[in-house]
Amino acid sequence: MRRILVTIILLCLVCTLAFGAHAATAAKSIVSHATVATDGTCQITLIAAIHLDKPVTDLHFPLPEAAENITVNGSRAYSQAENGLRVVDVSGLVGNTAGDFTLTFTYSLPNLVTTNKAGLLELQLPLLSGFAYSVVNMNFSVTLPGAPEAP
Repeated sequence: MRRILVTIILLCLVCTLAFGAHAATAAKSIVSHATVATDGTCQITLIAAIHLDKPVTDLHFPLPEAAENITVNGSRAYSQAENGLRVVDVSGLVGNTAGDFTLTFTYSLPNLVTTNKAGLLELQLPLLSGFAYSVVNMNFSVTLPGAPEAP
């Protein structure tokens, strides 16, 4: 029984070395910081470190549908509304190559502070919208302006 177990382990090791053990296309990390203004508008900075296992010719990054003033790596970004999301085309930034890429998105979301039925203020902030790849690590932080004003 022990020989069978050792044989199976060795076969797995040989197959892993022969066929390459590497991570599939994924977001290695996503760091998102939201700054909320007193009027309920939120400015988001999202940094995504993405690993592409193989070249991708059509790569899109989903943001909330209400996202406005979108930039990627400091330049205006082309985006379109699709299935309740704002989809940003980042194909040109990765250049149809495999490897590791860092994309920095900035955008604003209006009217995120609302008053609930009890008359209390609520912040409704989407963390990640419709992302198709696995996310290995995500950090999210929010800066509030102090006491927000009721809308």
